[in-house]
Amino acid sequence: MTRMTLILTIAFLFPVQAAATSLQCIGTAPGFMAELTGDQARFDYLGDGTFPFTPALDPGAVYARHTIQTFGGPIPVFLERRACPLFSTDFPVRVEIVVPTGNGPLPMSGCCVERAE
Repeated sequence: MTRMTLILTIAFLFPVQAAATSLQCIGTAPGFMAELTGDQARFDYLGDGTFPFTPALDPGAVYARHTIQTFGGPIPVFLERRACPLFSTDFPVRVEIVVPTGNGPLPMSGCCVERAE
């Protein structure tokens, strides 16, 4: 089990009610994992890496547009605070990520849980 899988499993099973300082996200269309903390994004899709995340995560934002700065170029990330159904439950934040590929942009969607650091 990878470190990210373990983190997400624990996060989903044991929610924390304190002010969120990070988001742990899992996607199913297609599959990916991301951990968004302050000004860093750990993004796992066809590989794993930690990248700059701009602007820094604002835990109180209802809707926000961010960018993951990868070696291959910027990846837009859209976060929206609304019910996101996944695994027979509703998670509090929806994430949309647009990964550039040789065949055009690949939209990815998933859900996030909030965590206090």
